[in-house]
Amino acid sequence: MTETPQTPAPQEPAPAPAPAGPGNALGIASLILGIVAAVIALIPVCGTIAFAPAVVGLILGIINVKGRGKANLPKGVGMAGIILNVAAVAFIVIYLVIFAAAAPKVGEAVREGIEALPTQPAT
Repeated sequence: MTETPQTPAPQEPAPAPAPAGPGNALGIASLILGIVAAVIALIPVCGTIAFAPAVVGLILGIINVKGRGKANLPKGVGMAGIILNVAAVAFIVIYLVIFAAAAPKVGEAVREGIEALPTQPAT
């Protein structure tokens, strides 16, 4: 008896993968910008530098949360980014208000200090 090689039965093609929902890249970017902006915003003199990253991170977080909300996906990373960016903006505004209130008094103290310096006659 000779065996004849059998050909394998044709297989059905694999089903196409389900379309993916919106990714989490914007949420991660928002979270990273929020962390950086919040840390920089806590430094009193450097706080205003953090304003631009905080606004960009806030926008990215809002876009991420809206997109993932429509797809019924978790929104935690985007929400954390939004919270951190709002906190950074709040820190910046608080420091600006404090410095704006203190600036006139500091200027007055500097003028008084300069006027109190002894003057030397010209020789």
